[in-house]
Amino acid sequence: MKIVVSTVAAIFLLGCSDGTQSSAPQSQKSVTTQTETPSKELLKESVETPKESEQLLEKTAQKIESETQAVTKEIQEEAKEVATTVKEKVVETREDIAIKEEPKSVKVAIDGGAIYKACASCHGANAEKKALNKSEVIQGWEVSKTVAALKGYKDGSYGGPMKGIMKGQVAKLSDAQIQAVAEHISGL
Repeated sequence: MKIVVSTVAAIFLLGCSDGTQSSAPQSQKSVTTQTETPSKELLKESVETPKESEQLLEKTAQKIESETQAVTKEIQEEAKEVATTVKEKVVETREDIAIKEEPKSVKVAIDGGAIYKACASCHGANAEKKALNKSEVIQGWEVSKTVAALKGYKDGSYGGPMKGIMKGQVAKLSDAQIQAVAEHISGL
């Protein structure tokens, strides 16, 4: 931009440097530009005096400055839009990565009925018997009561005469398996 302004100024000064209007060639009286500059229409104006050329130069510089500011503003707005778009894409990508990286928890359904089959020989197919005629009938017990009893057998804190046998039976069961068999018993 400074080059354009300097060139225009040089043309004006050359046209006015000899001090007379009549000795200047006709092409210097009306200065035009061959390039497509923002101030093309201003350069087509006729220059009569050094003062007029200064005014025209100032007017041209203001026009260039104005248009430069407008273009700069447009570029800044476009840059903001691009930055926003890029930011959104980064967030989407991070969310995609987070979704892909989350460990997949596999929930295997534990069949409480299958586990109970080992219990049926003592408690009966529907938990209707006293085990070896020494325990309570467990049919229909609440889940929490059965879980507490089985965990108590497992850690040795629960049970009467069947404590020794039950500890061996429950020792191999996980908490999830205990929960599943307790839910099965509560439904019998």
